[in-house]
Amino acid sequence: MGIEYLMAQEVKEMAEALIPKEHPHLAKATIVYLFRKGDWKSKGATVYGCAEKAPEKWRHISNCDFVITINFDVWNGSLENIRKALLDHELTHCIEVIDNEGFAKWAIQPHVIEDFPSIIRKHGLWTEGLRAMVDAHEAYKQGTLFSAKSTGTEG
Repeated sequence: MGIEYLMAQEVKEMAEALIPKEHPHLAKATIVYLFRKGDWKSKGATVYGCAEKAPEKWRHISNCDFVITINFDVWNGSLENIRKALLDHELTHCIEVIDNEGFAKWAIQPHVIEDFPSIIRKHGLWTEGLRAMVDAHEAYKQGTLFSAKSTGTEG
């Protein structure tokens, strides 16, 4: 099956409710919301979504500042709280910065660890990767309790 893009009206509606509360700096941004249908993986892992700053020629044609693309299968297979976390995550990528000449410009903010602390505070461990990181940290803490007897060969 090929890749297909569709306008994501329900994502847009959720964003319109989320932006004033969580991302007020985006109130003046023009954001296009798309669903991507078809297999979407990166480095073997399912991609949940992607936020992109619109290239200048897109901006010229559509007056669009950002494009947020959501994996259609992930969205449709998720509960409301996961959908909200996913959208909040993608919106968190979209920031406004001041350039060297003092002009505001849109930009994409990179991940801190593959998520943002604010998203984890609001939504908990909403992806498998985050849960795996916490499991590894818990195993690390358990290991330090017994570090005096540790041989260093434990898996």
